[in-house]
Amino acid sequence: MAGTARGALVATARRIGVSPVDYAHAIALGGKWCVGCKTFHDCEEFGADASRRDGRADMCRLARKRRYVTPKRHRRRGLEPDGGGLAEGPMGRREHS
Repeated sequence: MAGTARGALVATARRIGVSPVDYAHAIALGGKWCVGCKTFHDCEEFGADASRRDGRADMCRLARKRRYVTPKRHRRRGLEPDGGGLAEGPMGRREHS
């Protein structure tokens, strides 16, 4: 990390691909960068995470939901969303496809 607060701000802005001025403006307005959506959101859209410096998660709730929730029909069948995973074999046993 950079040696000063300004250096940290510039490094973070470069890492996510925005100008330091735009990054500082978004933070001043109460925004936070979502690593899932790759956009700024209001801080209230992030869940709590006590292990982080600002006390908020790195992904907004919507991005986290999109990433970690699988459709019910796939969970019921024991299949991955892409069709891989477990499937019933010839004897009704579950096996990897």
